[in-house]
Amino acid sequence: MDKTGSPISMSTASFVDRFPVGVATSSLVTTINWGAFKTALITWIVCSHIAFSMVGNTLFRDVLRCCSVAVVEVLPASGDVIRRWILQAYESRKRQLRCELHNSKGLIHISFDLWTSSNSLAIIGVVGHWHDGDKIRTTLLSLRHLKGPHSGENMAEVVIAVLKDYNISKRLGYFVLDNAGTNDTCVEEILRQLRPDLTTKERRLRCLGHILNLAAEAFLFGTDAESFEIEVLSKRELQHEVSELKLWRKKGPIGKLHNTVRFIRRSPQRREEFAGFAETGQLGFECLDLQVLSDNATRWNSTYTFIERAIKLRDQIDLFTARHQQPLRKKRNGTEEDISLQEDTLTPEDWLTFMEIFEILEPFYKLTLGMQSTAERGEKGSLWEVMPSVIILLEHMEQQRDKYASLDSQMDYATLPTKHLATATNNCWAKLKEYYAFFADSIAFSASIVVHPSSKWEYLEDHWIGSQAPWLALSKNAVQSLFASYKEEAVDSPKSPNPYGPIGQTNLLSEHMKLSAKALASKAAKTSY
Repeated sequence: MDKTGSPISMSTASFVDRFPVGVATSSLVTTINWGAFKTALITWIVCSHIAFSMVGNTLFRDVLRCCSVAVVEVLPASGDVIRRWILQAYESRKRQLRCELHNSKGLIHISFDLWTSSNSLAIIGVVGHWHDGDKIRTTLLSLRHLKGPHSGENMAEVVIAVLKDYNISKRLGYFVLDNAGTNDTCVEEILRQLRPDLTTKERRLRCLGHILNLAAEAFLFGTDAESFEIEVLSKRELQHEVSELKLWRKKGPIGKLHNTVRFIRRSPQRREEFAGFAETGQLGFECLDLQVLSDNATRWNSTYTFIERAIKLRDQIDLFTARHQQPLRKKRNGTEEDISLQEDTLTPEDWLTFMEIFEILEPFYKLTLGMQSTAERGEKGSLWEVMPSVIILLEHMEQQRDKYASLDSQMDYATLPTKHLATATNNCWAKLKEYYAFFADSIAFSASIVVHPSSKWEYLEDHWIGSQAPWLALSKNAVQSLFASYKEEAVDSPKSPNPYGPIGQTNLLSEHMKLSAKALASKAAKTSY
């Protein structure tokens, strides 16, 4: 082909074209594997978001010419050719993926999510999870544009098209999704059309990361954190800065710290001034050469990290705030606004509150980090870890509730700077309890605990007591039926010597499971006597 990608006769083609793709060819400068180069080129363009027209860029071609004149001679200068190559590679990979899914062991589990792209398109990403006989696989199956309303029914039509495209409807496993109500409707519609023999209640699993996010947001921002987020974004879009600052102040010390950090970071001069405290030693002692971190209204763990950093930089923040008490007049939308840190000055009581919040949220943060993986060796993202993780946090929040109840009985609670944390703790506990109840709906959670060698039925018997006792009887019957459905299937022995891996990568979870196993062993020993 010539520089535009059009076919040309062999008589005028570069000598590189005389060799088949994938065969090493030689120029006077270096050795070229044309097939590998072509694959590397389109991978770079796609993954690095490079414009297709880059191949025609003179400077880019000069760089390649320094390596090999032969490459430049055969490299098309048209972005349309690159587009065609990418589409060909996509279809080739898709055919390969269909074969991998067809040859997979067991069921194929699905997760999907909806978000808005940078060019304002509603996009659904559909991901498949399965075992290929050697290891767990997680692969993006499709990115589809969602046209029309973001309803569960409309989302279902897009996901159904993907499932049919890969011909995996008959091998559908479980759906792992966040807790949006539209996802319930979506799964219900998918199963109605493709697998009416399955139920949404059984096959719809809830994402642990999203549960932790909702619980932490309930602690930080109250029971209606979503409305607060929407109101903040509305003020920001309308550029009502003073109104947004007032809205954040209603959230107490966290809101004041948010306003202070935003004030520092919005100006290069103010950032330099803040950094200057460490450089010039204005505090009279050595301080950390760090910048404050921003939080994000939609991600609670960013609030945790920005509090952690603020605690380290307390002296610098207090000094900076003291220097910016005078209003700074700014003109926006034809009106003048006074911006200052006077109303956001942090008191010693506020800093005490931050220390309490940091201590309360630390287990959430550690468990979130511990679950951010694909459980290749049976942990750090495995299904059996979900229920124990929520149990750990429920027990943790119950201890916090008892702590504040004890303080209330010992002194005038209304005078405590952290009195509002009692309400925040109750909000968080209630949210965890709400989602903990969903574990009884799907047998997958119970089965994952039962087959784990360190827990088995004894773990559930120890935790599902009182009002949760009926869950146990229902789960035992359901797990037996589930195992019976797999009884006649041949299963290859796992290649890993220990399919569950070395338990203990997530310290909180490891300690919880060890304590549970110890308690169960002690109970069994007493029973034997």
